[in-house]
Amino acid sequence: INPDIVHIDEMSERLNRETITKLYSPDRKYRIVETCHDISFNPSDKIFTPDAYAFCTPYHLDTFANLDGYNQVIEYPIDNNKVSLSVKRQSKEFLEMDFQKRHVVNVGLWTRGKNQGEGLDIARKYPTVMFHFVGNQAENFKDYWEPLMKNLPENVKIWGERTDVSIFMQAADI
Repeated sequence: INPDIVHIDEMSERLNRETITKLYSPDRKYRIVETCHDISFNPSDKIFTPDAYAFCTPYHLDTFANLDGYNQVIEYPIDNNKVSLSVKRQSKEFLEMDFQKRHVVNVGLWTRGKNQGEGLDIARKYPTVMFHFVGNQAENFKDYWEPLMKNLPENVKIWGERTDVSIFMQAADI
């Protein structure tokens, strides 16, 4: 392949060192753009300098302000769509959600960065509210999610990875 741009959807230091060293070859003809998706990466740990950063939040712009390279915040667009009551009702029916309760939906891979553990703690404080967790429990994060699965509150439902996340979003009250 002969790309113009290589986008690394993570900080390169978190990836295979041999591959990244080759990718950052000084005689490369392409530009490299990196994106940081969480707050755990320390900018002082940066070894490789991309040509640009595509940040997800203004937080990253501030955090990485002292690093070389062009940077810009490209926030994911937030749709401000209001779900009609009939669509909300249909979605709750499809998912067999209790109409008498409020429903909180958490979507994401089970990791410390997504912090489902805190969501479970909140569920314990609100036993009359149903909490739905939609997302993969990947083997490489088992040390995080496995202990959490041992003490689930009764008002929590774990759905696993799904392809119909939009239905959960339509059904959700929060």
